[in-house]
Amino acid sequence: MSTTRKDSSTAEASPLPSSEVVIPGDEKADRRVLRKCDIHVVPIFYLLYMLSYLDRINIGNARIEGLERDLGMSGNDYNIAIQVFFIPYILLEVPSNIALRHVAPSTWLSACMFLWGNAQFLVKINLLERKRHTETDE
Repeated sequence: MSTTRKDSSTAEASPLPSSEVVIPGDEKADRRVLRKCDIHVVPIFYLLYMLSYLDRINIGNARIEGLERDLGMSGNDYNIAIQVFFIPYILLEVPSNIALRHVAPSTWLSACMFLWGNAQFLVKINLLERKRHTETDE
């Protein structure tokens, strides 16, 4: 689809799509800047990606080291736990990235940490309450 677009530098219409409009400049300088960004940014993203991957696969290592035994899991409990973890992880990853466009990353991460801390606090209260009820029943 070719569209005509008025470029701000010229008064004539351009038959190129907006993504193909060529801006005059120093191509050598552009390549240097791109190379500099690649050298500084790509290794950091690679490291972050690898750490994220290790974090996601660490549950398999925990299973090998006795996760099921320690948590008293049997049968399909482990598979259910994996599904409970990964399905929201996959479904909420994109909305989380979209939210980062509208909220500062520091605010977003702080809110996520605060909400996660509250969730863990409520889980602990629930476990303590269950333990108290089982001790009083005996």
